[in-house]
Amino acid sequence: MKLLAHKAADFDSPIITVHEALRLRRNFPEEWEGRHFYDIIKLRPMVPVDRGEKSSSFAFLGGCGGGHGSGSKGIAHELVQDYVCKLQTWRIRVFGKDFLLRIKSASDEWRVQDQQTGIKYAVDCQLVLTLDSDLFCETFGIIGVEVTDTHKTKHVKRKALARAGHVILELQMIPDWHVPNEVEITSDELKVLRARIRGFLNKGTRLSCLSKPSYVRI
Repeated sequence: MKLLAHKAADFDSPIITVHEALRLRRNFPEEWEGRHFYDIIKLRPMVPVDRGEKSSSFAFLGGCGGGHGSGSKGIAHELVQDYVCKLQTWRIRVFGKDFLLRIKSASDEWRVQDQQTGIKYAVDCQLVLTLDSDLFCETFGIIGVEVTDTHKTKHVKRKALARAGHVILELQMIPDWHVPNEVEITSDELKVLRARIRGFLNKGTRLSCLSKPSYVRI
């Protein structure tokens, strides 16, 4: 559920809540009716939708982007997910060893199907590696990355991902990245948080293994 947006397609523009956007549209329709707002992660265009005090939210235009239910993903989680998917190289440490991943392409919200039940599970990031990347042979060129905040990945999901035959690594977020009251964050505070996440990921990241097929040796 998107409750915040930038007023303009600029990360430096003010951030407002959906209720403020709805008030602007009601009180100044000649200026704000039909105006777009922009999501704070990727600046995708959105409009405010009035569903009452507790359910109103911004909605993406024409299927652009995706959404999550209330309370499912926080701002820091989405920022980490977005930044990982933009990396071209990534130094990681997993299984007590250091690796340099060279990334050919990446996507978010990777849907992995459990061959046993048919249920599809979302993995935060899918990284497609180049032929000369570390771990290309061990992972068949594809690694999933799950970003973990306060909620641990459920055992049933871990088992399903292992059965699907993919290596899924886990990135544990830093606790103080959490935004305690997201509706009060400013554009300047968001810039500081982005910089902290970028610095952490650029200097090398310690990951753990969430799941992998038993035949994979790393």
